[in-house]
Amino acid sequence: MLFRSGVSGTVYVNRINKTDSAGTTSIFGGNIILAGSSPLPEINNSGGSALTINSTLSGVNGLVLSGGGPININGANDYSGTTEIYAANLTANNNGAFGTSSVNVNEWSVLKLATSALSNAMTLNGFGLGNGAIQNFLDVTLSGPITLAGDAKIGNRSDWSTMNLTGGITATDKRLTL
Repeated sequence: MLFRSGVSGTVYVNRINKTDSAGTTSIFGGNIILAGSSPLPEINNSGGSALTINSTLSGVNGLVLSGGGPININGANDYSGTTEIYAANLTANNNGAFGTSSVNVNEWSVLKLATSALSNAMTLNGFGLGNGAIQNFLDVTLSGPITLAGDAKIGNRSDWSTMNLTGGITATDKRLTL
């Protein structure tokens, strides 16, 4: 991790990198400012066990989430820009998990929703893993627009939950599997 000290419980971060598989790592308390713009700030979990973010994520430059290990975002965040999900296994546990950012779910990535609603604009570029690029655990409403940049799949993680897509889907010569 690269940190620059801040004030009042605030930490400036341009990269969080978890590489071990020795149990869940949790980050909590205070405010994490996503610093830097080139490259974008990144949270990477290439370890086998979960990385859980309970702190508030702030900033204006967006965020990259990557690595094959599970990443859990539990808090309501207030960052903007674009969230890029690359080869990641990401679970959003809060309606405000992505702040006001747009969300791009890229090939070999999965966004699992354990929340009731998201209003972020989303772009899907791939089928994801298992049940799809976007998967829900609970009844969820996606009210932001969804754009298909490539063929994609959206699916339920359980037989008893529903996903309502109220923001519309835009696609040109792309296939969406439900």
